[in-house]
Amino acid sequence: MITAVVSGSFKFKPEIDKTIETLEETGIKVLEPTRGWLIMPTLEITKRLRSGQIRPLPTEEGLTARQIEDRFLRALGRANLLYLMNQEGYVGSSSALEMGYALGEDKPMYALEPLDYDAMEIDDFSLRETLSEAVVVLPPEKVAAHYAESFLK
Repeated sequence: MITAVVSGSFKFKPEIDKTIETLEETGIKVLEPTRGWLIMPTLEITKRLRSGQIRPLPTEEGLTARQIEDRFLRALGRANLLYLMNQEGYVGSSSALEMGYALGEDKPMYALEPLDYDAMEIDDFSLRETLSEAVVVLPPEKVAAHYAESFLK
């Protein structure tokens, strides 16, 4: 079974959930994130939101931002691939970190849209070239077939 994690900004959480559904319909098991809406903020979570920390899902309630990211990276370590939901070209700092981790672990990476290196503030030509070679731009419904053809021969 092919496994994946989906990385992207939770401002696009409904779109991420749809992508998870599409990947799963094509035979890819998504390890993270869980589908569902963000929890209603408590006072503590509201403080974290205002300080720029991430918003938890129900399965993340009570965890620190570090614990949430560690859990995601552990799932990425077990997954076969990373799917980047860079909707509207947006790649936030957490997704950039996750891409770096996937690159370091030699995990195949797929993206919804081409990477916008200027928006990501990547000036290094060799890093742009490395990412261009490492990231395949495909809609989620085509990832399973491409992965099977490229990596399961």
